[in-house]
Order: sequence, then C-alpha cells, then structure tokens
Amino acid sequence: MVKQTFGAAASVLLLSAVTAWAAVVPFTDGDMEAPGREAWTTYGTPVSIEKVERPHSGRWALQVKTDNKDTMGGGFEGVSRYLGELNVGDRLRVSFWLRPLAGHAVGVGMGRTSFEQMWHFFDT
Repeated sequence: MVKQTFGAAASVLLLSAVTAWAAVVPFTDGDMEAPGREAWTTYGTPVSIEKVERPHSGRWALQVKTDNKDTMGGGFEGVSRYLGELNVGDRLRVSFWLRPLAGHAVGVGMGRTSFEQMWHFFDT
C-alpha cells in the first residue's frame, strides 16, 4: 500500500495533473478534471479544499488552504491519496505540479502510512 500525501503549514497549495504508474495506470482524478474532490482524503483541519480554475493544464486544479500550525503534531494538514497495493519490485512514478503561496512551504510525502513517509518540502 502506498499513500501520496500533500500537506502544508499555513499556505495555499494548487495541485494539477497528479499521475502515478505501477504499470502505467493513472489513478482516479489524477488529472483533477473529475467534478468534486471525493477522490482526495482530507487530514488535519484545512481552511478549504476546492477545485479552482487555475490549473497547470486542463481546466481544474485542487486548491488547499491551510492555517493551523498546531495540526498533526507538526503543522501539517491537507489531502492524501491511496495509490493501491504494490509488491516488492514494483516501480511507481508520481508526477505533479504545485504552486505554493509566496513565502510558505509545501510538504509532499509518500509511504505506507502517514507516519512512515519520505517528505520533500517545496517553497517559493
């Protein structure tokens, strides 16, 4: 099982065109073009999560606004996605575009659970 997590501390995150391949199979709403945000799981207490018309490509992006530095023990709140079961030796490529609010950082993590992740941080 692999979970892709997008989180932020006091920032705005726009995601567009997120794709994962174990065998070149994109996952549901990876391009953000499906209506609504049901494919994405919320964690923490973000101010808002909505589809907006500011994509990198296509029509929609997923905008996540956060402001709670005390959430999740490290200031993280946002959205996550379950990417399915993987076996030893499977390869997974995840690509995405993000646009953090000026002066704020966005963390992207991948791992078996929310607590077993490799985190990478992006800022402006």
